Order: sequence, then structure tokens, then C-alpha cells
Amino acid sequence: MSESKKSKVAIVIFLWVLQHSIAVAQQLPLFTQFSEFSSLINPSHIPMEHYHFGHNTFTGIAYRDQWNQLPDRPKTFAARFERSTNRRRGANLVYGGTIIHDEIGVFTTTELKGRISSYFKTSSSRYRFSAFALGLNLGVGQYRADLEEFAYINVDPILFQENSAVIYPDVGFGVSYVTQFYNDDYLQVGIGVPQIFALDHTYSNSRKEFHILRLPHLYFSGTYYRMLSEETYLEITSWVKHVKNIPLNYDFIVRYRFAENLWIGAGANNAGILHTEAGIIFESYSEDQIKIGYAFNPTFYTHSVIFGNIHEINIAYNFNSNKR
Repeated sequence: MSESKKSKVAIVIFLWVLQHSIAVAQQLPLFTQFSEFSSLINPSHIPMEHYHFGHNTFTGIAYRDQWNQLPDRPKTFAARFERSTNRRRGANLVYGGTIIHDEIGVFTTTELKGRISSYFKTSSSRYRFSAFALGLNLGVGQYRADLEEFAYINVDPILFQENSAVIYPDVGFGVSYVTQFYNDDYLQVGIGVPQIFALDHTYSNSRKEFHILRLPHLYFSGTYYRMLSEETYLEITSWVKHVKNIPLNYDFIVRYRFAENLWIGAGANNAGILHTEAGIIFESYSEDQIKIGYAFNPTFYTHSVIFGNIHEINIAYNFNSNKR
């Protein structure tokens, strides 16, 4: 593609981002391997690695490169740390934090979230896990628009000659329930509202203005684990996203852990995006785990020829404190 064509595409993308940011009310960053960052969807989430494998400390990083043919494409980086208690009776805690950095051209968002949840076991049997959980996210975010970065285009998508950053609070809550059936399968369902306070800001000068409004999201999630052995299983997950005045969006993914250290996965989003992923697990003598996952998302709309596809990598380290 020639430089002039790239400039034209960049202008279109810039204007589309402005319009789309308003239309979708600043959607939260999304991951294909979202089960690794489930506390962003629902702060009450209890990791399966905790109640099935006995891990108590969870760390991870992820990087997502979206529409890889664009120079100013969306990019997301996230890092997390979580820890859980494991009392046989009474309430248990899951707590930690996540940092997320999201870029879309001249727009960047950085958020620091602290997460605490408590789950209460509802089964008296030590061999069957069942629990109800409540969770809360507390944090702060910065939304930044570096509008001077577009000055090289020499046309007028530039609204203002300034760099502007907005600081805003970030609060979310969620509820979830996990139960283990007598055939050892698990079902986990939850409802989360990850951002209650809205980012509402207007960039303006004497000639023009545009408005950034971030609305609360309502998330429904559900996962069924069909246990094939102690180490292998099918993971069937659905994630439904609702935002006021926006069409319902949902993902459906099936993961197959067919060996102790390997998994594959596939699924789709109703926006016409296919999910594919694969991963490998390294386990130490103390049963700590290193998980490395890669996801690829081809799209089926005509814009994918220009925009490109989506790549994502996720690395997690889970500690089994009970074996130390």
C-alpha cells in the first residue's frame, strides 16, 4: 500500500475511532483468552486452578495486537497478581490487583485495579466443592488523548493542539456461584458490573469539541468443566456483554485440555470473529504451573483485508502453596 493510501486509511480509522468510541461507550479491553483475566469480567470470580488443582497464588501477563495491518491499531497489555486462602470452614478471600494499558492510535487508557472477593462454601463435603462469592474492584484510571500526534496528516481531523489526560475512579462488583456435580464436573456462573462510575469528559476549543462517555457494562459469564480425568477436561465458556443502547455481544469458546500439558481451543464472537488458541503447561515437582497460550482471531468481514487479524499471547505462573 502506498504512503498516500496509508494516510487516507489512517484518516478514516481516526474518524472511525472517534465515532466508534462514542457509539460503543468506550468498551473495556477484550481478550480472547479471557478466562485468564476473569476477575476483570467479574471481581467475584474463583479460579478453577484454585478449587480443582489447589493453587493459591496466580500471576500472569498478556499482550493483544488487534488489526495488525494498521499503524495505529489497538494494543492491550495487562499484568495481574492474585492470591487466595483455603480454609475448610467459613469465608475465604481472593485478593490481588491488575494493571491494564490500552492504546488505540492517539488514545491511551491505563488502569490500576485492586480486587477483593470472599467466597463461602455451601457444601459440607470435603470431596465436593460448592461456593457462593461476592467481589469488588477498586481502582483508578487515566484516559489520555495525544491529539498533536495526528498533525502530520495535513488535513483537519485535528480538533485541538493539546495533550489532555483525565483521571477517573474505577469501581466494579460481581457475584458468582460454583458447584461440583457428583460426576466431578464443575459449573461456574456469574454476573459482573466491572465499571460503575462513568468516564464523562468533553475535549473542546473555540471551534470544535467531542465527547467521551464510558457507560457501565453488564457481563454474564458461565463455564462448564466436563472432567475427563484429574488433568484433562473440556472447558465450555460463554461471555455475554450488555451496554445500554448497544447490540448484545457474546463469545462462545470451547477449550480441550487433552493432555496434562497441552490444550487447544476454538470459538466465535457474534461480531464475526473466530477464536482459535493453543497452549502448553510446564509443571514443577511442587506442582507449580507455567502456562503459555497463543490466540489468533481471523475476521470474516471485508474490513479485515485492510485492518488485518488479531494476535494474543498470555503467560501465567500459578503457585501451589500447599505443596511447599
